[in-house]
Amino acid sequence: RLLRPPVAVGPGPLPAALALAAAGAASGVVPRAAAGVPARPRAIASVVSWATGIGAASRVAARQARLRPAERFPGAGARAIADRLALRVGAAFGLKYMLAAPLVANGTVVGAVVLSRRTPGTWPASSERLLAVSAVEASAALNRALSHQAAEARASTDALTGLPNRGYFDEFCALLARRRRADDALGVLMIDIDRFKAVNDAHGHVVGDEVLRAVGGAIAGAIRENDVPARYGGEEFAVLLRNPTRVDATEVGERVREAVARLDLERLRVSGLSVSVGVAVSESVDEPVRDLVDRADTALYRAKRMGRDRVVAG
Repeated sequence: RLLRPPVAVGPGPLPAALALAAAGAASGVVPRAAAGVPARPRAIASVVSWATGIGAASRVAARQARLRPAERFPGAGARAIADRLALRVGAAFGLKYMLAAPLVANGTVVGAVVLSRRTPGTWPASSERLLAVSAVEASAALNRALSHQAAEARASTDALTGLPNRGYFDEFCALLARRRRADDALGVLMIDIDRFKAVNDAHGHVVGDEVLRAVGGAIAGAIRENDVPARYGGEEFAVLLRNPTRVDATEVGERVREAVARLDLERLRVSGLSVSVGVAVSESVDEPVRDLVDRADTALYRAKRMGRDRVVAG
């Protein structure tokens, strides 16, 4: 059978902040008992996110592996995690006489369904079966949601570099343009690997792909926290800069150029790699983002004509 009976547990000590984080993140509602109002005698049900919550589950879901029944419910390990979650909820909200069942996403326990009541005694077998079935149904729904989320992530990510792709970049720019305030500034960097065709011709496309991955990583490591990098197409990358001055944008462009120049690609027998960078910063909040990208692209080609391996502001 797929279902194992849940295990009833009692309250146990745990730091309140951690327990509140576990319970509150899932339900979004403070139970009556937590506000100093006695809980009603009927059972209280809470769905609790485990550890880092849905974010952790989505990373697990990205594997999209088909699991055998034994892997879906990994026995005592899953039940033990559900029990610990129940103890945390009980410690946070003063609950007793709890019953817990694990929520499983692609073979990993990501949460638990927890029942509590105020009257002592053994939970009837019918309650255990109902909770187990509810946990299975909730796990299935969670798997579907995470699968959809993972599919969306794949659709907006460049498979080679792991950066957002052009579709995501264009969509993000359009969304940002609609929400800009009067004092918002935007900047764009357009970045192109110099003489990339020569790298492919001399070393082959496998090495070329490794170079693209290395450059993508260098760009992501050189920009600011709120900036958005993307692989724009071929050997061209783009970065959307949030609220930069012209000096800020040029400095970020220089950091990108220097980061690529420092790459050690000797293992690929590639040396002297460089990029040209075009920079544009919005002159008014009414300037379309598309025009900003075009100005940065024009500045990029100026950098190419001026000898490559440089940053030019348009």
